[in-house]
Amino acid sequence: MMKIALVTRMFPSDYEPYSGTFVYEQAREIAKRVNLIVINPVVRYPSLPRYNGLNHKRKEIPKYQRLDGFYVYSPNYWYLPKVQNKYAHWNLALTFSLAIWHKARDAQLIHVHNAMPDAFAGLIAGRILRKPMVVTCHGSDINTWAVPELPSSRRLIISGLMHAQRVIAVSNALGQKIKELGIEKEKIRIISNGFNPDLFFPMNQHDCRKALGLPLDKRIYLSVGALRPVKGFNCLISAYGQLKRSGLDFVAYIIGEGKEREKLENQIKKEGLEGTVFLAGTFAHKEIPTWMNAADYVVVSSKNEGWPCNVVESIACGTPVLATPVGGIPKIITHASGYLGSGTSRKDLIDMITKGSNRTYSRTEVIACAQTHTWQSEVTQLMQVYKELC
Repeated sequence: MMKIALVTRMFPSDYEPYSGTFVYEQAREIAKRVNLIVINPVVRYPSLPRYNGLNHKRKEIPKYQRLDGFYVYSPNYWYLPKVQNKYAHWNLALTFSLAIWHKARDAQLIHVHNAMPDAFAGLIAGRILRKPMVVTCHGSDINTWAVPELPSSRRLIISGLMHAQRVIAVSNALGQKIKELGIEKEKIRIISNGFNPDLFFPMNQHDCRKALGLPLDKRIYLSVGALRPVKGFNCLISAYGQLKRSGLDFVAYIIGEGKEREKLENQIKKEGLEGTVFLAGTFAHKEIPTWMNAADYVVVSSKNEGWPCNVVESIACGTPVLATPVGGIPKIITHASGYLGSGTSRKDLIDMITKGSNRTYSRTEVIACAQTHTWQSEVTQLMQVYKELC
């Protein structure tokens, strides 16, 4: 049986339950078809008081465990802030190489998730161990780091992708950006993220709201994502403020954590949205379907995306999606499954929410739009890529 080493720093744990859930779901499906080991390097910081909390939480991540038919090996790699910024990719490359040699030296192929700096690290590991490499780019790695304003990271990404045997983009839009970096069209494949139909399926909205303690008689908007500028939550909260002042009766929940929390909390107070807009925190992936079924609409306000899983997952639950027209989103949302906005500004979001909420949706038709995007169908395409190289 074919053996694959899937290397990723994005993977869920008790410390970060929502990190890389799409990689975990993909790994579950891959493991049904090949012998799979996941290499999940865990960053460690210097033993200084300011980092002790981070290091303590990461100690709880098991070094070696079996999950749903595959093994996960989580070696430590050390990161020295500021001092090591220029050399982090070499440190990661060494960690990749040693981990694969230690636990997966008989693997026939290395599959790396994320282009920055993982693609370069995977390139070095692949050369040392003489194994072909596949790199999956998810969006933020290319949209954020492969820009002319960041020449060093751009060069690292291009080097890693040029030497990969195959480069997977999760959307056509992302594939075009990768091609514009000078990567050969022939090695690029478009394989989207999927959804798990055993988790994301329609449930009774009333029951879900009761289970979560949410209002039973109000319109509910839900957003899911890290509290980072690229997710556009500042513009979304501003839009909610205007909608509230115009008389719209609703509540909104944003699931996720990040460095923007304090800033967004202050904005909610400034907009007079306390009791209307809530930063709900982070939940395990298995809890998200209940939230999506409880909502009337899922709202995506991102300024950049690859192929956001929460869009397909929401549609699979039968909940319409109101989203900005970025990345692969225009390829997911149809007239039947939601509403595609015209831009990412506050004004665009107000227009998107207003028009999208005033339309009537058939839940059966919404659900039908997701059925071609299961992890089973997406991994079938991925297996063809593996077979081309092994």
